[in-house]
Amino acid sequence: MILYRERRWLMKLGFVDVGGGTRGIYGAGVFDYLMEENITGDYFIGVSAGAANGASFLANQPRRNFVFYNKYAFRKEYMSFKNYLKTGSYIDLDYIYSDLSSSKGEYPLDYKALKNNPMDFEIVATDARTGKAKYFKKSDLVIDNYDPIKASCCVPVLNQPYKIKGVPYFDGGLSDPIPFKRAFEAGCDKVIIVLTRPRDYFREGRKDKKFVRLLRRTYPKAAKAFAKRSLVYNESLREAMELEKENKVIIVAPSYIGNLKTLTQDHDQLENLYELGRKDAKNILTLENIRKEWFIMKMKALKEKIKSERENFRDSNKNLDENDKAVKNRFKKIQIVALISFASILIVLILTRSGNVSIDSLTEKAAGNPKKSIITLISLFAVKSLTIIIPLPSLYVASGILFDPLKAVAVSYLGLAVTLTIPFILGRWSGTEEIHYIKKKYPKIEKVIEMQERNEFLASFIIRLIGWFPCDVLSFYFGACKTNYLKYITSSLLGASIGVITNTLLGDVILNPLSWQFMVMLVIKILISLSVVGITYLVNKDKNPKK
Repeated sequence: MILYRERRWLMKLGFVDVGGGTRGIYGAGVFDYLMEENITGDYFIGVSAGAANGASFLANQPRRNFVFYNKYAFRKEYMSFKNYLKTGSYIDLDYIYSDLSSSKGEYPLDYKALKNNPMDFEIVATDARTGKAKYFKKSDLVIDNYDPIKASCCVPVLNQPYKIKGVPYFDGGLSDPIPFKRAFEAGCDKVIIVLTRPRDYFREGRKDKKFVRLLRRTYPKAAKAFAKRSLVYNESLREAMELEKENKVIIVAPSYIGNLKTLTQDHDQLENLYELGRKDAKNILTLENIRKEWFIMKMKALKEKIKSERENFRDSNKNLDENDKAVKNRFKKIQIVALISFASILIVLILTRSGNVSIDSLTEKAAGNPKKSIITLISLFAVKSLTIIIPLPSLYVASGILFDPLKAVAVSYLGLAVTLTIPFILGRWSGTEEIHYIKKKYPKIEKVIEMQERNEFLASFIIRLIGWFPCDVLSFYFGACKTNYLKYITSSLLGASIGVITNTLLGDVILNPLSWQFMVMLVIKILISLSVVGITYLVNKDKNPKK
């Protein structure tokens, strides 16, 4: 199984573990399976026992939490009425997360591995004074000091609030029982939510009333949060189910938990729940399923984006006056003619070639009939001037393949001159309506206008060098502005020289990608691209805003 390190270009994956006392062993089973299959993510947020599961997950310690739930939890030091009578806390959080989990403890948490794991880690606790959620980060955990996890696991009434820097905290489930919203706020594209009760289970507020009454005496705002816990949990669960329909969330929940309560101690039931977690993870959280659901989500988002763009397009058309609409229709007709021409040239090319139309066959034909090959290529350059169907670099590369280097560069320059000239002429024949339309469609062309007013030759040179706008749009604009043709074509060809020469020479060696010539050309191409980026930055940088 592939590590989710490839996730960086797929999606940001988050995990939510809601905890639930010893029922957290279900989540332990889920994450143990993921660890064994080397499936990880980018973000983890845990509540109560879910925080403990998260710590072992980031530390890459499978089976660790199983031992805590199904062995240590049966010890009186772990939880007992003896503890309650002695300290006022039924669960001894210091024993669990200090005595047992410290570097010298019985089962230490691998703090170094946890710290070095690139995953973000958050722990939810509830401020006893305000009843609000407190989100501790991985940076709040210090070796042998795991107080945020203790705070998150501090069950109200059964335990005294756990204090961190003088602030009392209770279980995070009081304030944010299913914190998937926090995960999305952290930038997650997809969130896996691990529940410890069946997905159709909704909490009943009446069961919390006696605890609320007891807590109200000392921490009234925490008691208020406790009273609302069932409502918050149920509403969050409903929202998560809706997001699951949108493929943004995957809910993993046990189908059956028997009579297991929050603090139930039953070896067989706990082990069965652990194995169920492993089984559910195996069936639901395969790499393929996560990818598939993410893909579906992205496709839906793309569909919505296309829909939105269409609506924006319709709205923009509504804002066009009659002249703009007429100009747009003229441009459409030109593009249709270009497409028909391209198709015609392609058909003629295929019909006049005997056998297949491979690179080898083209090269052979070029050697025998170079004039025909030049005409074909120049025709494609001409068609390119009116449509974006054919990218210019591909024509340069084709020239490099068909001819020797010097002839190839000459053909590329000739082809580019044709590409630059045709829309320039069309621009000369146009009126002010076309210029007005271009300004509306390409607002950033104002930069071109500013540069042109200062120096026509330099403007054309720099713009071709950088490649700010589509080639045909710029050529049409310069023609419409009555720019001197000789000045325009000279500066444009000079500005485009780097692209023309490098791409053409790359075509000369492209059939031998392992040669040193190809490697050199590729490095040169990369360096030129970086240089262009730098030039673009410098040109756009406003060094003197007052000017």
